[in-house]
Amino acid sequence: RLLTTGALPLGGTLPWMAPEVFQRHGESPEPSADVFSLGRLMFFVVTSLRPMHNLTHEEIRRQLRSGELEPPPWPSTWACGSPAK
Repeated sequence: RLLTTGALPLGGTLPWMAPEVFQRHGESPEPSADVFSLGRLMFFVVTSLRPMHNLTHEEIRRQLRSGELEPPPWPSTWACGSPAK
């Protein structure tokens, strides 16, 4: 993103986007937003769980607006290495 000129407006899928991308309203995101998304991708690779898989896009937007975004489940909350149901 930093090396591209004339880039189109940002897009993306809410569960994978850094919160600041959603909250900056037209401002260019910081490079840390890419690191955040990479972290979400790595979480998916390790756990096979999509980020915020149990939330609708409207629920994600509400949490982003209120600043109460749920953290992903941590492996210590899992039983026998598989996500708790």
